[in-house]
Amino acid sequence: MPNWAEHANLYLGPVIPMTRLLCWNIRHGGGSRTEAIAEAISAHDPDIVVLTEFRHNGFGARLHAHFANMGLIHHRSGQAAAPANTVSIASRLPLTPLPRRGDLGAWPHRVVAARCGNIRLTGLYFPNLKEKLPLLEYMLNLPPAYLKEPALLVGDLNSGKKGLDGPDNFAFFGTPYIEKLEAQGWTDGFRHFQGDAQEFTWYSHRANGYRLDHAFASPPMTARLLNVRYSHRERETGLSDHSILIVDLD
Repeated sequence: MPNWAEHANLYLGPVIPMTRLLCWNIRHGGGSRTEAIAEAISAHDPDIVVLTEFRHNGFGARLHAHFANMGLIHHRSGQAAAPANTVSIASRLPLTPLPRRGDLGAWPHRVVAARCGNIRLTGLYFPNLKEKLPLLEYMLNLPPAYLKEPALLVGDLNSGKKGLDGPDNFAFFGTPYIEKLEAQGWTDGFRHFQGDAQEFTWYSHRANGYRLDHAFASPPMTARLLNVRYSHRERETGLSDHSILIVDLD
């Protein structure tokens, strides 16, 4: 019988360091679900958390306290008074704000851009229909450096592709922008691993499913992706109306 301790490298292979990013629309700031939301996030053991529909109130402060207990001691959030929904990023590594260019209209608090280690990370929460146009334009007009360095665009974009990310007869507002984004060189992380598989992250009251939560990676970041997937149990048990997006990075 082989000595497993002596031959660990032979049987286990090399250890690959991994960073896990978790992105989740927590629905109206979490409210009475805050403690359960924090426990669900902790169970995934993330190194970076991007929350959409975060709110600057007592529940938001409790979430940040929970994150600090998880070791996610650095955070940056969009500036908006409750009950406005915004974006918040928490991380084990320091977060250095990145400049934003362009007119974001009424939605500057729904874009949070920061350097996290060597990653340019942008957390996004788009409104519905034509109201999202300033944010779509912002995404398409990011500086060229975003495509040349490891960069991630993550969040609830309230959009997708017809026939793939929703019902066959439903036309998303913003699909041409997503297609232009991909033409620039950004990769849809979920499609990179799952191809044309259908998974939905939000359901309407008519039980129609939609994939609204996305992670787009620059070419250098795409090379570092280990997996992009969704955890649906949190939505299915009512912790939020959205599934969790999980991005694992080398």
